Amino acid sequence: MQNSHNYTCNYCFKEYKPTKRGRQKFCTTSCRVAHFNAKKKIKQLQTIEKTSKETITEPQKDTPKVNLPDITNAAIGHAASSAIISFFTPKNKKPVTKQDLDNLKTTIQGGRYRPVLNCPQNDKGETAYFDLERNEVIFSFNKLV
Repeated sequence: MQNSHNYTCNYCFKEYKPTKRGRQKFCTTSCRVAHFNAKKKIKQLQTIEKTSKETITEPQKDTPKVNLPDITNAAIGHAASSAIISFFTPKNKKPVTKQDLDNLKTTIQGGRYRPVLNCPQNDKGETAYFDLERNEVIFSFNKLV
């Protein structure tokens, strides 16, 4: 009866009485670690054999270093990451663009329209303004910005 509860160690093949039922496969921790290391070493040797056979038997192919799908994936990834970064970056932390500089310039200069001080109002009571972009005088009731 006593032998029916004994297990066989997967490393040293000795019989032992398990302390953890159903989970224990080795008689001691040292057998468990030795089994793991032996298995790891066998896998390493198999991969070395496999790679050495591949390098000897297979001639090297001239494959392109960069192909169109790789370039496309990289471009899509870059665009997506740029969009995400742009979305989460606050406006005051973004780099300045030419349009931002032009807007600042017109703000500093007083806007697109400048009042013409030496011109009286017309018959309709509109004030004269000079349009800096079109280089012409226009009349308006409201102050233009």
